[in-house]
Amino acid sequence: MKWKAVTGAKGYKIYVYNSKGKLQYTETTSKTAYNFKELKKSTVYKFKIKAYTNVEKKTVWSSATSYFTAATMPGMPTLKAAAVKSGAKLSWTKQKGADGYMVYMATSKNGKYKSISNEEGISNLSMTKKGLKKSKKYYFKVRTYITVGKNKVYSKYSKIICIKAK
Repeated sequence: MKWKAVTGAKGYKIYVYNSKGKLQYTETTSKTAYNFKELKKSTVYKFKIKAYTNVEKKTVWSSATSYFTAATMPGMPTLKAAAVKSGAKLSWTKQKGADGYMVYMATSKNGKYKSISNEEGISNLSMTKKGLKKSKKYYFKVRTYITVGKNKVYSKYSKIICIKAK
């Protein structure tokens, strides 16, 4: 997390809240950036920041910023695939806190991958892709997402799996 410096500030106090607004903990830093290592994957957090300075041996605090919301990256699923008649049966591991999964397919490993899940993603942990040409190779990958407001936060892509259609 990064923010703009406040003129005259000696440091900053970061307030970390859960998605319901309950204070989880605070951090203090003299820098204008902070790397959180203790946050859970696939979790929405709210934050506030206050600046402080010292005046005559007393700490003077600014007003807190408004809440801003952010989410941690979800865990990366592990993809499994098997060829079935004219298609591929795909399944992946459940990721805690996930709102859904996006599944992608290409006709070459480094080709252009297109989503084969709907725009909203898939909430279940498997799907079958039909209509594949016999003896042709297809490449698949999947990623997890969580929704924050109108935005999605995605995991890294799974390893790519190649299937030769039956």
